[in-house]
Amino acid sequence: MTAIVGVMNRHAIAIAADSAVTMGNTHKVINNGNKLFMLSKYEPVGIATYSNAAFMGTPWEVIIKVYRKQLGEQHFPHLSDYVSDFVKFLHINNFFTDGETQHNWLKIQIEAFYRLNLRIICQKFNFKNFDSNDPVIIEKLKDELQSCLDANRINPSICNDFVGYTFEEFKSETHEDFEEIFSHTQVSNLPLELRDLFCESFFYYWRIQLEPDYHTGLVFCGYGDNELYPSIIPCIVASGYNNRLKYFINQAKADSISEHGTSVSIAPFAQTDVIQTITQGLTPDCQNIIFNTIKSGVDSYTEALCRYLSSKPEGKKFADEIRQLDNSSIINTLSQGVLNSMRDSYTSPLLNTIAGLAKEDLANMAESFISLTCLIRRMSPSEETVGGPIDVAVISKGDGFIWMNRKHYFNPELNKHFFNNYYR
Repeated sequence: MTAIVGVMNRHAIAIAADSAVTMGNTHKVINNGNKLFMLSKYEPVGIATYSNAAFMGTPWEVIIKVYRKQLGEQHFPHLSDYVSDFVKFLHINNFFTDGETQHNWLKIQIEAFYRLNLRIICQKFNFKNFDSNDPVIIEKLKDELQSCLDANRINPSICNDFVGYTFEEFKSETHEDFEEIFSHTQVSNLPLELRDLFCESFFYYWRIQLEPDYHTGLVFCGYGDNELYPSIIPCIVASGYNNRLKYFINQAKADSISEHGTSVSIAPFAQTDVIQTITQGLTPDCQNIIFNTIKSGVDSYTEALCRYLSSKPEGKKFADEIRQLDNSSIINTLSQGVLNSMRDSYTSPLLNTIAGLAKEDLANMAESFISLTCLIRRMSPSEETVGGPIDVAVISKGDGFIWMNRKHYFNPELNKHFFNNYYR
Protein backbone atom coordinates (compact mmCIF):
# COMPACT_ATOMS: atom_id res chain seq x y z
CA MET A 1 0.00 0.00 0.00
CA THR A 2 0.93 3.64 -0.13
CA ALA A 3 0.41 7.09 1.29
CA ILE A 4 0.64 10.07 -1.07
CA VAL A 5 -0.34 13.66 -0.40
CA GLY A 6 -0.32 16.86 -2.40
CA VAL A 7 -0.42 20.24 -0.64
CA MET A 8 -1.19 23.20 -2.91
CA ASN A 9 -1.48 26.94 -2.66
CA ARG A 10 -0.89 29.75 -5.14
CA HIS A 11 2.88 29.52 -4.71
CA ALA A 12 3.37 25.85 -5.61
CA ILE A 13 2.36 22.26 -5.02
CA ALA A 14 4.35 19.98 -2.72
CA ILE A 15 3.87 16.25 -3.17
CA ALA A 16 5.21 13.51 -0.92
CA ALA A 17 5.15 9.70 -1.10
CA ASP A 18 6.42 6.87 1.08
CA SER A 19 8.47 3.91 -0.17
CA ALA A 20 6.66 0.83 1.18
CA VAL A 21 5.77 -1.85 -1.36
CA THR A 22 3.85 -5.05 -0.58
CA MET A 23 5.21 -8.00 -2.53
CA GLY A 24 2.39 -9.70 -4.45
CA ASN A 25 -0.17 -11.49 -2.29
CA THR A 26 2.28 -11.96 0.58
CA HIS A 27 2.71 -9.93 3.75
CA LYS A 28 6.27 -9.08 2.79
CA VAL A 29 6.84 -5.31 2.76
CA ILE A 30 9.97 -3.68 1.33
CA ASN A 31 10.80 -0.01 1.76
CA ASN A 32 12.57 0.96 -1.45
CA GLY A 33 9.75 1.55 -3.93
CA ASN A 34 9.76 4.63 -6.18
CA LYS A 35 6.34 6.26 -6.46
CA LEU A 36 7.11 9.89 -7.30
CA PHE A 37 8.59 10.92 -10.66
CA MET A 38 9.25 13.87 -12.93
CA LEU A 39 6.90 13.51 -15.87
CA SER A 40 8.99 15.94 -17.93
CA LYS A 41 12.64 16.90 -17.64
CA TYR A 42 11.85 20.45 -18.72
CA GLU A 43 8.33 21.33 -17.62
CA PRO A 44 6.77 21.77 -14.14
CA VAL A 45 4.88 18.45 -14.19
CA GLY A 46 5.13 15.41 -11.92
CA ILE A 47 3.39 12.09 -11.45
CA ALA A 48 2.92 9.78 -8.46
CA THR A 49 1.64 6.20 -8.39
CA TYR A 50 -0.24 4.18 -5.80
CA SER A 51 -1.81 0.74 -5.48
CA ASN A 52 -0.50 -1.62 -8.20
CA ALA A 53 3.16 -0.83 -8.99
CA ALA A 54 2.93 -2.41 -12.46
CA PHE A 55 0.64 -2.16 -15.45
CA MET A 56 -0.25 -5.66 -16.62
CA GLY A 57 3.21 -6.82 -15.55
CA THR A 58 5.24 -3.82 -16.75
CA PRO A 59 6.54 -1.59 -13.90
CA TRP A 60 5.10 1.90 -14.01
CA GLU A 61 8.57 3.31 -13.36
CA VAL A 62 9.72 1.88 -16.70
CA ILE A 63 6.65 3.19 -18.55
CA ILE A 64 6.92 6.67 -17.05
CA LYS A 65 10.62 7.02 -17.87
CA VAL A 66 10.09 5.82 -21.45
CA TYR A 67 7.31 8.40 -21.80
CA ARG A 68 9.51 11.13 -20.32
CA LYS A 69 12.23 10.39 -22.86
CA GLN A 70 9.73 10.43 -25.73
CA LEU A 71 8.12 13.65 -24.46
CA GLY A 72 11.46 15.46 -24.53
CA GLU A 73 10.96 19.22 -24.64
CA GLN A 74 7.36 18.98 -25.81
CA HIS A 75 4.88 20.86 -23.63
CA PHE A 76 1.13 21.47 -23.41
CA PRO A 77 -1.14 24.36 -22.40
CA HIS A 78 -2.95 22.46 -19.61
CA LEU A 79 -2.13 19.69 -17.16
CA SER A 80 -5.10 17.73 -18.51
CA ASP A 81 -3.32 17.66 -21.90
CA TYR A 82 -0.42 15.76 -20.31
CA VAL A 83 -2.92 13.22 -18.97
CA SER A 84 -4.47 12.80 -22.42
CA ASP A 85 -1.05 12.48 -24.06
CA PHE A 86 0.07 9.87 -21.53
CA VAL A 87 -3.06 7.78 -22.13
CA LYS A 88 -2.48 8.10 -25.89
CA PHE A 89 1.10 6.93 -25.31
CA LEU A 90 -0.19 3.76 -23.60
CA HIS A 91 -2.44 3.04 -26.58
CA ILE A 92 0.30 3.65 -29.16
CA ASN A 93 2.61 1.25 -27.35
CA ASN A 94 -0.12 -1.43 -27.20
CA PHE A 95 -0.18 -1.13 -23.39
CA PHE A 96 3.41 -2.47 -23.26
CA THR A 97 2.07 -6.02 -23.65
CA ASP A 98 1.37 -8.61 -26.29
CA GLY A 99 -2.02 -10.12 -27.10
CA GLU A 100 -1.54 -13.14 -24.84
CA THR A 101 -0.85 -10.94 -21.82
CA GLN A 102 -3.93 -8.85 -22.52
CA HIS A 103 -6.07 -12.00 -22.69
CA ASN A 104 -4.59 -13.22 -19.42
CA TRP A 105 -5.33 -9.94 -17.67
CA LEU A 106 -8.90 -9.98 -18.94
CA LYS A 107 -9.29 -13.43 -17.39
CA ILE A 108 -7.90 -12.11 -14.11
CA GLN A 109 -10.54 -9.34 -14.13
CA ILE A 110 -13.30 -11.86 -14.89
CA GLU A 111 -12.24 -14.18 -12.07
CA ALA A 112 -12.04 -11.22 -9.69
CA PHE A 113 -15.60 -10.25 -10.65
CA TYR A 114 -16.74 -13.81 -9.94
CA ARG A 115 -15.12 -13.79 -6.49
CA LEU A 116 -16.64 -10.38 -5.77
CA ASN A 117 -20.17 -11.68 -6.37
CA LEU A 118 -19.56 -14.78 -4.24
CA ARG A 119 -18.20 -12.60 -1.46
CA ILE A 120 -21.25 -10.34 -1.59
CA ILE A 121 -23.84 -13.11 -1.38
CA CYS A 122 -21.89 -14.95 1.35
CA GLN A 123 -21.81 -11.77 3.44
CA LYS A 124 -25.45 -10.94 2.78
CA PHE A 125 -26.83 -14.37 3.61
CA ASN A 126 -24.11 -15.85 5.88
CA PHE A 127 -23.18 -18.62 3.44
CA LYS A 128 -19.91 -20.25 4.48
CA ASN A 129 -18.97 -21.22 0.93
CA PHE A 130 -20.35 -21.49 -2.56
CA ASP A 131 -22.15 -24.73 -3.36
CA SER A 132 -23.22 -24.99 -7.02
CA ASN A 133 -25.60 -27.81 -6.07
CA ASP A 134 -27.55 -25.72 -3.55
CA PRO A 135 -30.57 -24.20 -5.37
CA VAL A 136 -30.93 -21.48 -2.71
CA ILE A 137 -27.37 -20.26 -3.22
CA ILE A 138 -27.70 -20.42 -7.00
CA GLU A 139 -30.88 -18.35 -6.87
CA LYS A 140 -29.17 -15.73 -4.68
CA LEU A 141 -26.22 -15.57 -7.07
CA LYS A 142 -28.58 -15.14 -10.01
CA ASP A 143 -30.35 -12.29 -8.21
CA GLU A 144 -27.01 -10.62 -7.43
CA LEU A 145 -25.79 -10.87 -11.02
CA GLN A 146 -29.09 -9.52 -12.32
CA SER A 147 -29.04 -6.67 -9.81
CA CYS A 148 -25.48 -5.79 -10.83
CA LEU A 149 -26.46 -5.89 -14.50
CA ASP A 150 -29.55 -3.71 -14.03
CA ALA A 151 -27.63 -1.08 -12.04
CA ASN A 152 -24.61 -0.87 -14.32
CA ARG A 153 -26.57 -0.97 -17.58
CA ILE A 154 -28.05 2.46 -16.78
CA ASN A 155 -24.91 3.85 -15.13
CA PRO A 156 -23.89 6.92 -17.19
CA SER A 157 -20.28 6.91 -15.92
CA ILE A 158 -18.65 4.88 -18.68
CA CYS A 159 -14.89 4.72 -19.28
CA ASN A 160 -13.92 6.69 -22.38
CA ASP A 161 -12.73 3.70 -24.43
CA PHE A 162 -16.01 1.86 -23.84
CA VAL A 163 -18.40 4.54 -25.07
CA GLY A 164 -20.32 3.03 -27.99
CA TYR A 165 -18.89 -0.43 -27.32
CA THR A 166 -21.73 -2.96 -27.34
CA PHE A 167 -22.14 -6.22 -25.49
CA GLU A 168 -22.46 -8.06 -28.81
CA GLU A 169 -19.00 -6.81 -29.85
CA PHE A 170 -17.55 -7.74 -26.49
CA LYS A 171 -19.12 -11.21 -26.56
CA SER A 172 -17.75 -11.89 -30.02
CA GLU A 173 -14.22 -10.73 -29.10
CA THR A 174 -14.04 -12.62 -25.79
CA HIS A 175 -15.85 -15.85 -26.65
CA GLU A 176 -12.70 -17.98 -26.44
CA ASP A 177 -11.60 -16.31 -23.20
CA PHE A 178 -14.86 -17.14 -21.45
CA GLU A 179 -14.81 -20.69 -22.81
CA GLU A 180 -11.36 -21.20 -21.31
CA ILE A 181 -12.36 -19.65 -17.99
CA PHE A 182 -15.47 -21.81 -17.71
CA SER A 183 -13.31 -24.88 -18.39
CA HIS A 184 -10.14 -24.40 -16.34
CA THR A 185 -10.69 -21.94 -13.48
CA GLN A 186 -12.72 -21.46 -10.33
CA VAL A 187 -15.46 -19.94 -12.49
CA SER A 188 -16.13 -23.44 -13.85
CA ASN A 189 -18.28 -23.92 -10.72
CA LEU A 190 -20.75 -21.46 -12.20
CA PRO A 191 -23.91 -23.30 -13.32
CA LEU A 192 -24.50 -23.45 -17.07
CA GLU A 193 -27.80 -21.56 -16.84
CA LEU A 194 -26.05 -18.52 -15.29
CA ARG A 195 -23.12 -18.19 -17.67
CA ASP A 196 -24.77 -15.90 -20.23
CA LEU A 197 -26.03 -13.68 -17.42
CA PHE A 198 -22.54 -13.69 -15.87
CA CYS A 199 -20.92 -12.59 -19.16
CA GLU A 200 -23.35 -9.73 -19.67
CA SER A 201 -23.16 -8.64 -16.05
CA PHE A 202 -19.34 -8.57 -16.22
CA PHE A 203 -19.36 -6.47 -19.40
CA TYR A 204 -21.51 -3.72 -17.92
CA TYR A 205 -19.52 -3.84 -14.68
CA TRP A 206 -16.19 -3.70 -16.54
CA ARG A 207 -17.03 -0.64 -18.66
CA ILE A 208 -18.10 1.72 -15.84
CA GLN A 209 -15.87 4.10 -13.89
CA LEU A 210 -15.22 1.87 -10.90
CA GLU A 211 -11.93 0.84 -9.26
CA PRO A 212 -11.46 -2.91 -9.83
CA ASP A 213 -9.31 -5.15 -7.64
CA TYR A 214 -6.24 -4.69 -9.84
CA HIS A 215 -5.70 -1.02 -10.61
CA THR A 216 -3.19 1.79 -10.29
CA GLY A 217 -3.78 5.37 -9.28
CA LEU A 218 -1.76 7.87 -11.31
CA VAL A 219 -1.63 11.34 -9.75
CA PHE A 220 -0.66 14.02 -12.27
CA CYS A 221 0.36 17.32 -10.69
CA GLY A 222 1.81 20.63 -11.78
CA TYR A 223 1.18 23.23 -14.47
CA GLY A 224 0.41 23.57 -18.14
CA ASP A 225 1.83 26.50 -20.13
CA ASN A 226 -1.40 28.48 -19.82
CA GLU A 227 -1.95 27.78 -16.12
CA LEU A 228 -0.76 30.26 -13.53
CA TYR A 229 -1.65 28.06 -10.52
CA PRO A 230 -1.11 24.33 -9.90
CA SER A 231 -3.57 21.49 -10.42
CA ILE A 232 -3.79 17.85 -9.44
CA ILE A 233 -5.53 15.23 -11.59
CA PRO A 234 -5.84 11.61 -10.38
CA CYS A 235 -6.40 8.94 -13.01
CA ILE A 236 -7.39 5.32 -12.32
CA VAL A 237 -5.89 2.78 -14.75
CA ALA A 238 -6.75 -0.92 -14.65
CA SER A 239 -5.96 -2.93 -17.77
CA GLY A 240 -6.04 -2.85 -21.55
CA TYR A 241 -7.64 -5.23 -24.00
CA ASN A 242 -7.89 -5.09 -27.78
CA ASN A 243 -6.93 -1.38 -27.93
CA ARG A 244 -9.39 -0.46 -25.17
CA LEU A 245 -8.03 0.84 -21.88
CA LYS A 246 -10.07 0.76 -18.69
CA TYR A 247 -9.22 4.15 -17.21
CA PHE A 248 -11.00 7.23 -15.94
CA ILE A 249 -10.29 10.54 -14.27
CA ASN A 250 -11.28 10.56 -10.61
CA GLN A 251 -13.08 13.88 -10.77
CA ALA A 252 -14.08 13.72 -7.09
CA LYS A 253 -10.42 14.06 -6.08
CA ALA A 254 -9.21 16.34 -8.87
CA ASP A 255 -8.48 19.89 -7.71
CA SER A 256 -6.91 23.11 -8.87
CA ILE A 257 -5.95 26.47 -7.45
CA SER A 258 -7.64 29.47 -9.03
CA GLU A 259 -7.67 33.23 -8.68
CA HIS A 260 -11.24 33.59 -7.45
CA GLY A 261 -11.93 30.06 -6.22
CA THR A 262 -9.85 27.54 -4.29
CA SER A 263 -6.68 29.05 -2.85
CA VAL A 264 -5.40 26.01 -0.95
CA SER A 265 -5.90 22.25 -1.12
CA ILE A 266 -4.75 19.12 0.71
CA ALA A 267 -5.19 16.05 -1.50
CA PRO A 268 -4.39 12.65 0.09
CA PHE A 269 -4.44 9.39 -1.87
CA ALA A 270 -4.37 5.65 -1.07
CA GLN A 271 -4.21 5.46 2.77
CA THR A 272 -5.87 8.74 3.70
CA ASP A 273 -7.23 8.17 7.23
CA VAL A 274 -4.38 9.78 9.18
CA ILE A 275 -4.23 12.84 6.90
CA GLN A 276 -8.01 13.24 7.15
CA THR A 277 -7.72 13.07 10.93
CA ILE A 278 -5.21 15.93 10.90
CA THR A 279 -7.15 18.11 8.48
CA GLN A 280 -10.63 17.45 9.90
CA GLY A 281 -9.87 17.04 13.60
CA LEU A 282 -11.44 13.57 13.89
CA THR A 283 -10.69 10.17 12.44
CA PRO A 284 -13.18 8.91 9.82
CA ASP A 285 -14.14 6.13 12.25
CA CYS A 286 -14.96 8.66 14.97
CA GLN A 287 -17.06 10.65 12.53
CA ASN A 288 -19.04 7.51 11.73
CA ILE A 289 -19.52 6.88 15.45
CA ILE A 290 -20.86 10.41 15.91
CA PHE A 291 -23.25 10.10 12.96
CA ASN A 292 -24.47 6.70 14.12
CA THR A 293 -24.98 8.10 17.62
CA ILE A 294 -27.02 10.98 16.21
CA LYS A 295 -29.22 8.52 14.31
CA SER A 296 -29.61 6.30 17.35
CA GLY A 297 -30.47 9.30 19.52
CA VAL A 298 -33.12 10.62 17.13
CA ASP A 299 -34.66 7.16 16.77
CA SER A 300 -34.64 6.60 20.56
CA TYR A 301 -36.22 9.97 21.23
CA THR A 302 -38.92 9.32 18.63
CA GLU A 303 -39.70 5.92 20.11
CA ALA A 304 -39.80 7.32 23.67
CA LEU A 305 -42.20 10.05 22.56
CA CYS A 306 -44.41 7.48 20.82
CA ARG A 307 -44.51 5.29 23.92
CA TYR A 308 -45.52 8.24 26.05
CA LEU A 309 -48.28 9.26 23.63
CA SER A 310 -49.50 5.67 23.37
CA SER A 311 -50.01 5.60 27.13
CA LYS A 312 -52.61 8.35 26.78
CA PRO A 313 -56.04 7.43 25.42
CA GLU A 314 -56.08 10.37 23.04
CA GLY A 315 -52.42 10.03 22.00
CA LYS A 316 -52.25 6.65 20.28
CA LYS A 317 -53.32 8.11 16.95
CA PHE A 318 -50.52 10.71 17.07
CA ALA A 319 -47.99 8.06 18.09
CA ASP A 320 -48.83 5.96 15.03
CA GLU A 321 -48.44 8.99 12.77
CA ILE A 322 -45.09 9.94 14.34
CA ARG A 323 -43.75 6.41 13.79
CA GLN A 324 -44.48 6.79 10.09
CA LEU A 325 -42.49 10.02 9.81
CA ASP A 326 -39.16 9.96 7.95
CA ASN A 327 -36.43 11.07 10.36
CA SER A 328 -33.70 11.13 7.70
CA SER A 329 -33.93 14.89 7.12
CA ILE A 330 -33.46 15.58 10.86
CA ILE A 331 -30.53 13.17 11.06
CA ASN A 332 -28.92 14.69 7.96
CA THR A 333 -29.37 18.22 9.32
CA LEU A 334 -27.73 17.33 12.64
CA SER A 335 -24.90 15.43 10.92
CA GLN A 336 -24.27 18.29 8.53
CA GLY A 337 -24.25 20.68 11.48
CA VAL A 338 -21.44 18.66 13.07
CA LEU A 339 -19.45 18.72 9.82
CA ASN A 340 -19.98 22.46 9.43
CA SER A 341 -18.83 23.12 13.00
CA MET A 342 -15.71 21.00 12.48
CA ARG A 343 -14.95 22.81 9.24
CA ASP A 344 -15.46 26.29 10.69
CA SER A 345 -13.58 25.71 13.94
CA TYR A 346 -10.77 23.46 12.75
CA THR A 347 -10.37 22.82 9.01
CA SER A 348 -10.85 26.39 7.74
CA PRO A 349 -8.24 27.95 10.07
CA LEU A 350 -5.77 25.24 9.05
CA LEU A 351 -6.37 25.87 5.35
CA ASN A 352 -6.10 29.62 5.85
CA THR A 353 -2.67 29.06 7.37
CA ILE A 354 -1.55 26.87 4.48
CA ALA A 355 -2.64 29.51 1.97
CA GLY A 356 0.28 31.72 2.99
CA LEU A 357 3.00 29.06 3.29
CA ALA A 358 6.17 29.32 1.24
CA LYS A 359 7.49 26.45 -0.87
CA GLU A 360 9.75 25.05 1.85
CA ASP A 361 6.91 25.00 4.37
CA LEU A 362 4.60 23.25 1.90
CA ALA A 363 7.26 20.56 1.50
CA ASN A 364 7.67 20.19 5.26
CA MET A 365 3.92 19.86 5.73
CA ALA A 366 3.56 17.23 2.99
CA GLU A 367 6.46 15.24 4.45
CA SER A 368 4.99 15.50 7.96
CA PHE A 369 1.66 14.09 6.77
CA ILE A 370 3.42 10.99 5.41
CA SER A 371 5.68 10.70 8.49
CA LEU A 372 2.69 10.70 10.83
CA THR A 373 0.99 8.05 8.70
CA CYS A 374 4.17 5.94 8.92
CA LEU A 375 4.22 6.37 12.70
CA ILE A 376 0.60 5.30 13.12
CA ARG A 377 1.15 2.23 10.93
CA ARG A 378 4.30 1.32 12.88
CA MET A 379 2.41 1.48 16.18
CA SER A 380 -0.49 -0.64 14.91
CA PRO A 381 -0.44 -4.46 15.22
CA SER A 382 -0.94 -4.96 11.48
CA GLU A 383 1.77 -4.91 8.81
CA GLU A 384 3.51 -1.60 8.14
CA THR A 385 2.03 -0.73 4.75
CA VAL A 386 3.39 2.81 4.86
CA GLY A 387 7.06 3.34 5.59
CA GLY A 388 10.60 3.79 4.35
CA PRO A 389 12.24 6.97 3.07
CA ILE A 390 9.88 9.76 2.05
CA ASP A 391 10.35 11.34 -1.36
CA VAL A 392 9.27 14.98 -1.49
CA ALA A 393 9.12 17.37 -4.44
CA VAL A 394 7.96 20.95 -4.89
CA ILE A 395 6.61 22.01 -8.28
CA SER A 396 6.26 25.72 -8.98
CA LYS A 397 5.58 27.80 -12.07
CA GLY A 398 8.93 29.55 -12.03
CA ASP A 399 11.33 26.89 -10.72
CA GLY A 400 9.75 23.76 -12.16
CA PHE A 401 10.15 20.35 -10.50
CA ILE A 402 12.49 20.53 -7.48
CA TRP A 403 13.42 17.50 -5.36
CA MET A 404 13.46 18.28 -1.64
CA ASN A 405 14.06 14.69 -0.51
CA ARG A 406 14.90 11.85 -2.84
CA LYS A 407 16.34 8.41 -2.23
CA HIS A 408 18.82 6.86 -4.64
CA TYR A 409 19.63 3.20 -5.05
CA PHE A 410 23.18 4.34 -5.87
CA ASN A 411 25.71 6.71 -4.36
CA PRO A 412 25.41 10.04 -6.24
CA GLU A 413 29.06 10.85 -5.54
CA LEU A 414 30.17 7.73 -7.42
CA ASN A 415 27.82 8.27 -10.36
CA LYS A 416 28.29 11.82 -11.54
CA HIS A 417 28.04 10.60 -15.12
CA PHE A 418 24.35 9.86 -14.46
CA PHE A 419 23.64 13.51 -13.70
CA ASN A 420 25.90 14.76 -16.48
CA ASN A 421 24.00 12.65 -19.01
CA TYR A 422 20.52 13.33 -17.64
CA TYR A 423 19.65 16.20 -19.98
CA ARG A 424 21.55 14.95 -23.02
